[in-house]
Amino acid sequence: MTQYELGEKLGVSRRTIIRWGRNATVPAPFQVEQLAGLVRASGDDDLADGLLEAANLPIPGPAQVVEPVAPAPLPEPVGPPPQQLIDAVIYAAADAADLAPRKTRLALRAALLRARELGVTAEAMVLALSAG
Repeated sequence: MTQYELGEKLGVSRRTIIRWGRNATVPAPFQVEQLAGLVRASGDDDLADGLLEAANLPIPGPAQVVEPVAPAPLPEPVGPPPQQLIDAVIYAAADAADLAPRKTRLALRAALLRARELGVTAEAMVLALSAG
């Protein structure tokens, strides 16, 4: 798989994949889980477990055989935890600005605090930034 193809599967740019390879940045936990899933699907469970272990993420146990039961109603979909969503926003901004995520995190925090103090909404910021 090329860096571009991997980026497409993980929802990041080729440049981000290159940065990960150079240890300039690291993937967010949810991205490590996605990567481990791709590796596991290719048949390398040991490598997938190693990726999760290196990121201090839980390694799924062996599949268990479960007796069939009547299907339960599907639960409401649950999105990623808020921290993962915030990390995704920070990584997108870091990628667009060609900066390290930790520097981008500080800049975004300062900008958002100031916007909140001024009563500026996220929608207003997007509109203003799109016009400039």
